[in-house]
Amino acid sequence: MVPTWCVRVILLLAAGAPAAGQRLRIVNGCADEALWIATRSAAAPLGDAPIRLAPREGHSFTTPDGLRGARYWPKARCDHLGHHCSVGEELGCDSTGGCSNPVDSRFEASFGLSGMDEVGVGLLDGWTLPFRVRLAG
Repeated sequence: MVPTWCVRVILLLAAGAPAAGQRLRIVNGCADEALWIATRSAAAPLGDAPIRLAPREGHSFTTPDGLRGARYWPKARCDHLGHHCSVGEELGCDSTGGCSNPVDSRFEASFGLSGMDEVGVGLLDGWTLPFRVRLAG
């Protein structure tokens, strides 16, 4: 049975942020399966390794002002390092450094640009895991 939601993205507004530069929390809403969260940004490195979330576990991501074009997407049924996944695996990168993802659930954001945060959910090409986005703060 497919859950009604599996990935929960919580965008914490400035007044409710748990720590400076942490406005984004992603929670694995799956009751019985670990997920991995992959990240990428055009403006700054977010880390190379996907972050493993056990069932119902969450992770607060560092989101400094000026972070532009950050992408976060869930991966599932991966090896112990979060690679070679059945769901959410990257297709690879070309010689110009441009990388593309397969049809996946994707959350994109830019933080602290001109005093505002901008968010988007990538559903244009489809989605793989159910999710919900909640504003808090």
